[in-house]
This record gives sequence, structure tokens and C-alpha cells, in this order.
Amino acid sequence: MRQLPVVPNIPAFSTLPPGLSNEYLRFYKLSNLVQTLGMAVHLGWIFLFLYLGIYPLVFINIGSVAVYIFNIV
Repeated sequence: MRQLPVVPNIPAFSTLPPGLSNEYLRFYKLSNLVQTLGMAVHLGWIFLFLYLGIYPLVFINIGSVAVYIFNIV
């Protein structure tokens, strides 16, 4: 299976959890990619809301990024 060129050093993309069957491999890879992209989008929203001066949404998105990181780890 070919590696994605953008994320070869992220452990979730280069190693598999024990007991994962080939039947669920595609879902595992796709969910890791979606979670990583979702975290990047939420991180971008922090800077957008900071630029626009909407500080309550900045704090909400900081919490959202923290939840994403907690779930991925």
C-alpha cells in the first residue's frame, strides 16, 4: 500500500493497531485522515476569528482543537 506523501511521519498512518483486520483498514486510514484535516480546519478558524475580533469563538475553537487532539491521542 502506498503512503500519502504529506503525512508519512504521523504514526497513525504508518503503523496499525494490533488486531486490525484488512476489512477495516480503509476505514481506519480514512478516519485518521479526516480527523487530522478536521483539526487543521479548526486550528485555522482560531486565526480567522482572532483576525475578525470574535474572541468568544476563538476560545470555543481552542477548546475544540484540544478535544480533537485528545481524541486522536
